[in-house]
Amino acid sequence: MSDTAVKRPLRVKEMLLLLLSAGLLLLALVSLELAQGNSLTTDVLYIIGGFIVTFSVAHIALTFLAPWSDQVMLPVAATLNGLGLVMIHRLDLANDTGLVRNQIMWTILGVAMFIGVIAVLRDHRSLSKYSYILGLVGLVLLALPLVWPSSINADARIWISIGPFSVQPGEFAKVLLLIFFAQLLVNKRSLFNVAGKRFLGIDFPRLRDLGPILLIWGVATVIMAAQNDFGPALLLFGTVLAMLYIATARGSWLIIGLGLVAIGGVGVYQVSSKIQARVAHFLDPIVPTTRADTSSPRACSA
Repeated sequence: MSDTAVKRPLRVKEMLLLLLSAGLLLLALVSLELAQGNSLTTDVLYIIGGFIVTFSVAHIALTFLAPWSDQVMLPVAATLNGLGLVMIHRLDLANDTGLVRNQIMWTILGVAMFIGVIAVLRDHRSLSKYSYILGLVGLVLLALPLVWPSSINADARIWISIGPFSVQPGEFAKVLLLIFFAQLLVNKRSLFNVAGKRFLGIDFPRLRDLGPILLIWGVATVIMAAQNDFGPALLLFGTVLAMLYIATARGSWLIIGLGLVAIGGVGVYQVSSKIQARVAHFLDPIVPTTRADTSSPRACSA
């Protein structure tokens, strides 16, 4: 190899952050067991061992398949996954279930799919050719539970059943829609930076350039009302809003976005007993259920 050849990075930062994530998981698990008055069992070793092996494989895969990729994202995902394992293990201790083992298996499956994607899709820019198709598929998946309902969590229509398995198609829809919006920002970035009216010292975009974010806001609000599920739509809207801000560095987009969230939130609160109950419980966590609208089954589910 010549001296001018680019050397493959060792991804030391990613490895150290993963070790930190594993240490935090171990500390949380030990603290949980001691707080419950339990002695340390093999379950703790199973959880921490499965975590370390799974994300070590992911780290090795990135080292060979995507050596110049970001070194922070995988440790962040691992830390969030670890927090989820601790919470599920706490539920296992209370209900004598084994859900944490299932969660580890799903984590292994997720990492396997992750490795498969980076092995097949060597250049993410090739997705730009199919951005509109991916966006359309994302919308279809997002709305699929409305026409393909499942008995799981009837309060929020976000699941579909395929034989013995159940899945939330909205989780896949988020990825596809974000790919579409990322490509839209790449193609239309100059338009989003065009100044329109100036108000209170802030340059707001032209009305016609507001179209994409207004469309997202409208679709998110309609889906929230139809599915009676508000978290995913709010997450999607917030992510796109953050992408707009990063692409344009204009605070006016944040002001507009927060205003639309406030308007949509007030509107949804007026028509959803579920949200009314949750707001009441947030303001007073020990409030009796009767303070919320208990005439509807949705009001009783949190």
